[in-house]
Amino acid sequence: MQNGQGTKNLQRGATECEKQRGVEAGSLDAVHAQQTIENSVSSYTQAAHRALIALHCAVSKRPFNSVTDPHYLAEVQLLRPGIIIPNPRTVARDVSVIYLEGSKHVKVYFSVCLSLLLK
Repeated sequence: MQNGQGTKNLQRGATECEKQRGVEAGSLDAVHAQQTIENSVSSYTQAAHRALIALHCAVSKRPFNSVTDPHYLAEVQLLRPGIIIPNPRTVARDVSVIYLEGSKHVKVYFSVCLSLLLK
């Protein structure tokens, strides 16, 4: 196999992969994006990262200061260099906001269910 052919195969494979992911070849989405479970393209946002950290702490019963763990910090820097991790107080506040906002939706849900039962 010649060098030129190997590079061409690599480029052809990358183009096919991008097509399967539903992104335009060579676009910004193709370069800096990842595919979600629903096969849509997702770019990193600090808000989404904070939400995932808060949910991880709440659902998995992890302490808020787990974000200061050196191994976690190394993992995040490995996956996305330069990312600033929120401090434990920010994570605690985010969990509180998610709980308060979520409880409003639960209240509405049960009030609708109760009104349907009383009809």
